[in-house]
Amino acid sequence: MNLRYSPELLEEAVVRELLRRESGGDSSWTRDFHIVTDPFYSLDPVERDTRFREACALFFRDLGFSRPIETVVAESAALQSLVQELVLDRATAPSEEEADLHVEPNGTRNVRIRVRVARFDNLPSLEGFIRHEMRHVADMLDPTFQYRPQSRFGARPAEENLVRARLRVLWNLSAAGALDRAGLRGAASREEWGGIVAKLYPVLPQGAREKIVERFWTAPGLTWPRLIELARRPDHLLEFSGVPEAAPLYGPGALCPLCQFPTFAWGDLSRFSTSALALVRTEFPGWTTSRGACRQCADGYSARSLIVSASAV
Repeated sequence: MNLRYSPELLEEAVVRELLRRESGGDSSWTRDFHIVTDPFYSLDPVERDTRFREACALFFRDLGFSRPIETVVAESAALQSLVQELVLDRATAPSEEEADLHVEPNGTRNVRIRVRVARFDNLPSLEGFIRHEMRHVADMLDPTFQYRPQSRFGARPAEENLVRARLRVLWNLSAAGALDRAGLRGAASREEWGGIVAKLYPVLPQGAREKIVERFWTAPGLTWPRLIELARRPDHLLEFSGVPEAAPLYGPGALCPLCQFPTFAWGDLSRFSTSALALVRTEFPGWTTSRGACRQCADGYSARSLIVSASAV
Protein backbone atom coordinates (compact mmCIF):
# COMPACT_ATOMS: atom_id res chain seq x y z
CA MET A 1 0.00 0.00 0.00
CA ASN A 2 1.54 3.26 -1.16
CA LEU A 3 1.01 6.21 1.21
CA ARG A 4 0.67 9.66 -0.34
CA TYR A 5 -0.29 13.11 0.95
CA SER A 6 -2.08 15.78 -1.07
CA PRO A 7 0.00 18.97 -1.63
CA GLU A 8 -2.78 21.07 -0.05
CA LEU A 9 -2.69 19.03 3.17
CA LEU A 10 1.11 19.17 3.38
CA GLU A 11 1.33 22.92 2.83
CA GLU A 12 -1.50 23.93 5.16
CA ALA A 13 -0.37 21.60 7.96
CA VAL A 14 3.22 22.85 7.80
CA VAL A 15 2.36 26.55 7.56
CA ARG A 16 -0.17 26.27 10.39
CA GLU A 17 2.39 24.60 12.65
CA LEU A 18 5.17 27.08 11.83
CA LEU A 19 2.85 29.97 12.68
CA ARG A 20 1.75 28.26 15.89
CA ARG A 21 5.34 27.75 17.01
CA GLU A 22 6.34 31.26 16.03
CA SER A 23 3.46 32.74 18.06
CA GLY A 24 4.76 30.70 21.00
CA GLY A 25 8.21 32.26 20.71
CA ASP A 26 9.98 29.65 18.56
CA SER A 27 10.77 31.20 15.16
CA SER A 28 13.55 28.75 14.28
CA TRP A 29 11.30 26.56 12.14
CA THR A 30 10.00 29.55 10.18
CA ARG A 31 13.57 30.77 9.62
CA ASP A 32 14.69 27.36 8.37
CA PHE A 33 11.67 27.12 6.09
CA HIS A 34 12.54 30.45 4.47
CA ILE A 35 16.19 29.44 4.08
CA VAL A 36 15.06 26.38 2.14
CA THR A 37 12.25 27.93 0.10
CA ASP A 38 13.32 31.53 -0.67
CA PRO A 39 15.62 30.48 -3.55
CA PHE A 40 12.62 28.82 -5.26
CA TYR A 41 11.15 32.21 -6.22
CA SER A 42 13.76 32.58 -8.97
CA LEU A 43 12.61 29.37 -10.67
CA ASP A 44 9.97 29.01 -13.36
CA PRO A 45 6.44 28.42 -11.98
CA VAL A 46 6.32 24.68 -12.64
CA GLU A 47 9.71 24.00 -11.08
CA ARG A 48 8.92 26.36 -8.18
CA ASP A 49 5.70 24.52 -7.34
CA THR A 50 7.51 21.18 -7.45
CA ARG A 51 10.23 22.37 -5.11
CA PHE A 52 7.70 23.87 -2.69
CA ARG A 53 5.84 20.56 -2.52
CA GLU A 54 9.10 18.74 -1.82
CA ALA A 55 10.01 21.24 0.91
CA CYS A 56 6.58 20.94 2.56
CA ALA A 57 6.87 17.14 2.48
CA LEU A 58 10.28 17.38 4.15
CA PHE A 59 9.08 19.70 6.92
CA PHE A 60 5.90 17.64 7.34
CA ARG A 61 8.04 14.64 8.21
CA ASP A 62 10.53 16.61 10.34
CA LEU A 63 7.66 18.05 12.40
CA GLY A 64 6.58 14.49 13.19
CA PHE A 65 3.28 14.70 11.33
CA SER A 66 3.81 11.51 9.31
CA ARG A 67 4.60 9.35 12.35
CA PRO A 68 1.06 8.71 13.66
CA ILE A 69 -0.20 8.00 10.15
CA GLU A 70 2.60 5.57 9.39
CA THR A 71 1.99 3.89 12.75
CA VAL A 72 -1.62 3.15 11.81
CA VAL A 73 -0.66 1.99 8.30
CA ALA A 74 1.86 -0.41 9.82
CA GLU A 75 -0.89 -1.80 12.08
CA SER A 76 -3.11 -2.43 9.05
CA ALA A 77 -1.13 -5.36 7.71
CA ALA A 78 -4.27 -7.13 6.48
CA LEU A 79 -5.03 -4.20 4.17
CA GLN A 80 -1.56 -3.92 2.63
CA SER A 81 -2.31 -6.36 -0.17
CA LEU A 82 -5.87 -5.12 -0.70
CA VAL A 83 -5.24 -1.39 -1.20
CA GLN A 84 -2.96 -0.01 -3.89
CA GLU A 85 -2.76 3.56 -2.61
CA LEU A 86 -3.83 5.46 0.50
CA VAL A 87 -4.11 9.23 0.02
CA LEU A 88 -4.41 11.66 2.93
CA ASP A 89 -6.28 14.74 1.76
CA ARG A 90 -7.46 17.97 3.35
CA ALA A 91 -10.99 18.41 4.67
CA THR A 92 -12.32 21.91 5.27
CA ALA A 93 -15.21 20.93 7.59
CA PRO A 94 -16.00 18.07 10.02
CA SER A 95 -18.69 16.79 7.66
CA GLU A 96 -16.02 16.18 5.00
CA GLU A 97 -13.86 13.98 7.22
CA GLU A 98 -14.24 10.40 6.08
CA ALA A 99 -12.64 7.51 4.23
CA ASP A 100 -13.60 6.88 0.60
CA LEU A 101 -12.98 3.62 -1.22
CA HIS A 102 -12.56 3.83 -5.00
CA VAL A 103 -12.38 0.67 -7.10
CA GLU A 104 -10.89 1.05 -10.58
CA PRO A 105 -12.32 -0.88 -13.55
CA ASN A 106 -9.35 -3.25 -13.34
CA GLY A 107 -10.19 -4.00 -9.69
CA THR A 108 -7.45 -1.84 -8.16
CA ARG A 109 -8.58 -0.36 -4.83
CA ASN A 110 -7.54 3.11 -3.71
CA VAL A 111 -8.51 4.84 -0.46
CA ARG A 112 -8.70 8.54 0.32
CA ILE A 113 -9.02 9.80 3.90
CA ARG A 114 -9.90 13.45 4.30
CA VAL A 115 -8.85 15.10 7.54
CA ARG A 116 -8.98 18.65 8.92
CA VAL A 117 -5.57 20.25 9.34
CA ALA A 118 -6.53 21.28 12.90
CA ARG A 119 -6.19 17.62 13.93
CA PHE A 120 -2.41 17.94 13.51
CA ASP A 121 -2.43 20.12 16.65
CA ASN A 122 -2.86 16.90 18.67
CA LEU A 123 -0.93 13.98 17.17
CA PRO A 124 -2.24 11.23 19.52
CA SER A 125 -5.78 12.32 18.65
CA LEU A 126 -4.88 12.37 14.95
CA GLU A 127 -3.57 8.82 15.22
CA GLY A 128 -6.86 7.73 16.78
CA PHE A 129 -8.85 9.39 14.02
CA ILE A 130 -6.83 7.76 11.23
CA ARG A 131 -7.13 4.39 12.96
CA HIS A 132 -10.90 4.86 13.22
CA GLU A 133 -11.19 5.64 9.50
CA MET A 134 -8.98 2.69 8.60
CA ARG A 135 -11.41 0.54 10.57
CA HIS A 136 -14.12 1.75 8.20
CA VAL A 137 -11.86 0.81 5.27
CA ALA A 138 -11.45 -2.68 6.73
CA ASP A 139 -15.24 -2.96 6.94
CA MET A 140 -15.68 -1.86 3.32
CA LEU A 141 -13.16 -4.45 2.13
CA ASP A 142 -14.58 -7.29 4.24
CA PRO A 143 -17.00 -9.37 2.09
CA THR A 144 -18.98 -10.39 5.18
CA PHE A 145 -19.73 -6.71 5.92
CA GLN A 146 -21.62 -6.56 2.56
CA TYR A 147 -20.72 -2.93 1.85
CA ARG A 148 -22.26 -1.42 -1.27
CA PRO A 149 -22.13 2.28 -2.18
CA GLN A 150 -25.62 3.74 -2.11
CA SER A 151 -26.63 7.12 -3.50
CA ARG A 152 -30.00 7.43 -1.73
CA PHE A 153 -31.27 6.42 1.69
CA GLY A 154 -34.55 8.33 1.88
CA ALA A 155 -37.50 9.27 -0.30
CA ARG A 156 -37.36 12.98 0.63
CA PRO A 157 -34.44 15.35 1.39
CA ALA A 158 -35.35 15.59 5.08
CA GLU A 159 -35.48 11.82 5.43
CA GLU A 160 -32.26 11.46 3.42
CA ASN A 161 -30.34 13.82 5.71
CA LEU A 162 -31.67 12.23 8.89
CA VAL A 163 -30.93 8.64 7.82
CA ARG A 164 -27.44 9.58 6.63
CA ALA A 165 -26.68 11.27 9.96
CA ARG A 166 -27.91 8.26 11.91
CA LEU A 167 -26.07 5.80 9.68
CA ARG A 168 -22.82 7.73 10.07
CA VAL A 169 -23.07 7.68 13.88
CA LEU A 170 -24.14 4.04 14.14
CA TRP A 171 -21.27 2.92 11.90
CA ASN A 172 -18.90 5.07 13.94
CA LEU A 173 -20.13 3.41 17.13
CA SER A 174 -19.55 -0.02 15.61
CA ALA A 175 -16.02 0.91 14.50
CA ALA A 176 -15.17 2.54 17.84
CA GLY A 177 -16.38 -0.51 19.73
CA ALA A 178 -14.25 -2.83 17.57
CA LEU A 179 -11.14 -0.73 18.26
CA ASP A 180 -11.87 -0.62 21.98
CA ARG A 181 -12.24 -4.40 22.11
CA ALA A 182 -8.84 -4.65 20.42
CA GLY A 183 -7.32 -2.33 23.02
CA LEU A 184 -6.64 0.46 20.50
CA ARG A 185 -7.32 4.17 20.72
CA GLY A 186 -9.96 5.47 18.32
CA ALA A 187 -11.28 8.85 17.26
CA ALA A 188 -13.21 9.52 20.49
CA SER A 189 -13.97 8.01 23.86
CA ARG A 190 -17.09 6.03 24.65
CA GLU A 191 -18.42 9.00 26.62
CA GLU A 192 -17.84 11.34 23.68
CA TRP A 193 -19.71 9.02 21.33
CA GLY A 194 -22.51 8.87 23.88
CA GLY A 195 -22.78 12.66 23.69
CA ILE A 196 -23.13 12.46 19.91
CA VAL A 197 -25.88 9.85 20.25
CA ALA A 198 -27.67 12.16 22.69
CA LYS A 199 -27.71 14.95 20.10
CA LEU A 200 -28.97 12.62 17.39
CA TYR A 201 -31.72 11.04 19.53
CA PRO A 202 -32.56 13.88 21.97
CA VAL A 203 -35.99 12.56 22.91
CA LEU A 204 -34.77 9.18 24.13
CA PRO A 205 -34.18 8.81 27.87
CA GLN A 206 -30.55 8.72 28.93
CA GLY A 207 -30.87 5.06 29.86
CA ALA A 208 -32.06 4.18 26.37
CA ARG A 209 -29.19 6.08 24.75
CA GLU A 210 -26.71 4.32 27.04
CA LYS A 211 -28.11 0.95 25.99
CA ILE A 212 -27.66 1.87 22.31
CA VAL A 213 -24.00 2.77 22.88
CA GLU A 214 -23.46 -0.38 24.97
CA ARG A 215 -24.99 -2.62 22.31
CA PHE A 216 -22.93 -1.23 19.45
CA TRP A 217 -19.79 -1.14 21.58
CA THR A 218 -20.01 -4.86 22.27
CA ALA A 219 -21.69 -6.24 19.12
CA PRO A 220 -19.35 -7.77 16.52
CA GLY A 221 -20.56 -8.87 13.11
CA LEU A 222 -22.79 -5.95 12.17
CA THR A 223 -23.27 -5.63 8.42
CA TRP A 224 -23.85 -2.64 6.14
CA PRO A 225 -27.46 -3.64 5.31
CA ARG A 226 -28.20 -4.08 9.01
CA LEU A 227 -26.75 -0.65 9.85
CA ILE A 228 -28.92 0.94 7.17
CA GLU A 229 -31.99 -0.81 8.55
CA LEU A 230 -31.26 0.39 12.09
CA ALA A 231 -30.67 3.95 10.85
CA ARG A 232 -34.00 3.94 8.99
CA ARG A 233 -36.06 2.24 11.68
CA PRO A 234 -35.67 3.64 15.22
CA ASP A 235 -38.04 0.96 16.51
CA HIS A 236 -35.69 -1.74 15.18
CA LEU A 237 -32.75 0.14 16.74
CA LEU A 238 -34.40 0.10 20.16
CA GLU A 239 -35.32 -3.56 19.83
CA PHE A 240 -31.73 -4.39 18.79
CA SER A 241 -30.41 -2.43 21.79
CA GLY A 242 -32.76 -4.07 24.26
CA VAL A 243 -34.75 -0.91 24.98
CA PRO A 244 -38.44 -1.38 25.93
CA GLU A 245 -40.86 -0.39 23.19
CA ALA A 246 -42.46 2.14 25.53
CA ALA A 247 -39.50 4.49 25.00
CA PRO A 248 -40.55 7.36 22.71
CA LEU A 249 -39.01 7.45 19.22
CA TYR A 250 -39.80 10.98 18.23
CA GLY A 251 -38.72 14.48 19.14
CA PRO A 252 -38.24 18.04 17.84
CA GLY A 253 -37.39 18.08 14.16
CA ALA A 254 -37.74 14.31 13.67
CA LEU A 255 -39.68 12.84 10.77
CA CYS A 256 -43.31 11.94 11.27
CA PRO A 257 -43.49 8.17 10.53
CA LEU A 258 -46.77 8.68 8.68
CA CYS A 259 -46.22 11.64 6.35
CA GLN A 260 -42.39 11.53 6.51
CA PHE A 261 -42.08 15.29 6.97
CA PRO A 262 -40.03 16.83 9.80
CA THR A 263 -42.14 18.29 12.58
CA PHE A 264 -41.82 20.14 15.86
CA ALA A 265 -45.52 19.71 16.70
CA TRP A 266 -46.44 16.18 17.73
CA GLY A 267 -49.98 14.96 18.26
CA ASP A 268 -51.33 13.91 21.66
CA LEU A 269 -51.94 10.21 21.02
CA SER A 270 -53.22 9.60 24.54
CA ARG A 271 -56.53 11.00 23.29
CA PHE A 272 -56.52 8.90 20.11
CA SER A 273 -59.74 6.88 19.76
CA THR A 274 -59.71 3.15 19.13
CA SER A 275 -61.14 3.73 15.64
CA ALA A 276 -58.43 6.30 14.83
CA LEU A 277 -55.73 3.84 15.91
CA ALA A 278 -57.30 1.13 13.77
CA LEU A 279 -57.43 3.45 10.76
CA VAL A 280 -53.74 4.32 11.06
CA ARG A 281 -52.73 0.68 11.44
CA THR A 282 -54.76 -0.24 8.38
CA GLU A 283 -52.55 2.02 6.28
CA PHE A 284 -49.34 1.59 8.33
CA PRO A 285 -49.36 -1.96 9.74
CA GLY A 286 -45.98 -1.61 11.48
CA TRP A 287 -46.82 1.66 13.23
CA THR A 288 -47.10 1.87 17.01
CA THR A 289 -48.00 4.83 19.21
CA SER A 290 -44.40 4.87 20.50
CA ARG A 291 -43.31 6.09 17.06
CA GLY A 292 -45.58 9.13 17.35
CA ALA A 293 -47.41 11.15 14.69
CA CYS A 294 -47.26 14.82 13.85
CA ARG A 295 -50.19 16.96 14.98
CA GLN A 296 -51.49 17.32 11.41
CA CYS A 297 -51.55 13.55 10.84
CA ALA A 298 -53.02 12.89 14.29
CA ASP A 299 -55.80 15.43 13.73
CA GLY A 300 -56.40 14.12 10.21
CA TYR A 301 -56.81 10.50 11.26
CA SER A 302 -59.01 11.53 14.19
CA ALA A 303 -61.28 13.45 11.83
CA ARG A 304 -61.39 10.60 9.32
CA SER A 305 -62.26 8.10 12.05
CA LEU A 306 -65.21 10.28 13.10
CA ILE A 307 -66.43 10.41 9.50
CA VAL A 308 -66.12 6.63 9.15
CA SER A 309 -67.94 6.08 12.46
CA ALA A 310 -70.74 8.48 11.49
CA SER A 311 -71.24 6.85 8.10
CA ALA A 312 -71.55 3.45 9.76
CA VAL A 313 -74.51 4.58 11.88
